[in-house]
Amino acid sequence: MTETTINVSPAFIKAAEIRLAKRDYGGIAEYFPFGNESFVQMIHVKTKRLVNLTKSHAKPQNESIEDNLIDLINYASYYYEWMKGELNE
Repeated sequence: MTETTINVSPAFIKAAEIRLAKRDYGGIAEYFPFGNESFVQMIHVKTKRLVNLTKSHAKPQNESIEDNLIDLINYASYYYEWMKGELNE
C-alpha cells in the first residue's frame, strides 16, 4: 500500500488549536441563533474587518489580519459543519 502525505496549512493547525481552546464557550451553534443569516453575518463582519485592516496603515489595537484570517477559517468550518448537521461543539 502506498502512503500518502498531506501537507496541512499552519493556518488550519492554528484554527484547530483555537477551536480546542474555546470549547468551554458552550455550544457553538448557540452563537448562531438565526442559522444561515448568523453564519453569513459573522463571515461578513470578519471580511469587512480585513478590508479595513488592509486599507489602514496603522497597527491594529486588537485583532490582527492574521487573527481575522484564522477566525474566517473557523467560522467557515462551523458553517460547513452546521449545514451538514455535524456541528457538535
